[in-house]
Amino acid sequence: MKTKISHHHFEEIQSTQSFLKEKLATKKTIENILISASQQSDGVGRFGNKWDNFGNSLAFSFTVRTPPDKSLSLLPLELSTLLVKWLNIKTGVALKVKWPNDILTTKFQKCGGILCHYINPKMIIAGIGLNYGPIHFKSNHLYKTNPGFISNNIQLSKDDKKNLPMSFYNFFLENLPSNESKLPLWENLCIHMNQKVKISHSDNNFKIGTFKGIGSNGEAILELENKKVEKFISGSLDILK
Repeated sequence: MKTKISHHHFEEIQSTQSFLKEKLATKKTIENILISASQQSDGVGRFGNKWDNFGNSLAFSFTVRTPPDKSLSLLPLELSTLLVKWLNIKTGVALKVKWPNDILTTKFQKCGGILCHYINPKMIIAGIGLNYGPIHFKSNHLYKTNPGFISNNIQLSKDDKKNLPMSFYNFFLENLPSNESKLPLWENLCIHMNQKVKISHSDNNFKIGTFKGIGSNGEAILELENKKVEKFISGSLDILK
């Protein structure tokens, strides 16, 4: 028996995240709500960046009831492992994860992102953007991570843009309650494990070291050049080649 979900799909919307926030402001009870859109005109990325919408991309946001015994910083990591697993089932494509919330192809191209917003002690909003099928990116793009897409063999239909978000949300709700730690799985999927990376909080505030995995609360573990080990609960990670 599948969990009851309130699903609202729009042909065009400014932002699935913004719409869901407004909708939750009028709710007195906790519900499983999914907002999806065929086209998103003002999608939101991390640090206020814009998430661009393409014909072969998916955009959706949904509520997550926060487990009382889990750190909120683990949620993006658990989400990403489940998303990669679901995408492999749907497309047959093996994907990778990048700390803290990106989905990458094996060629180090970003094809998906996750954004989590804390609403209250019992509720989080999760937003997902996926470049699902072939997308043309301009050579002079300003994306920090080289962009890409999941599969060259998929052309999304209008029905896909409604049904695929629902499929993932069902998959997520069925698999999240497990008490089994997903951290080892995340580390196995990590594209920059034991690689040289830079974690930044600003242009002038960063550390460079070798990525050694994640801690029990989802923090990045870096071994710095002086062999000192530091942990980072937040920040932007760049892979240095």
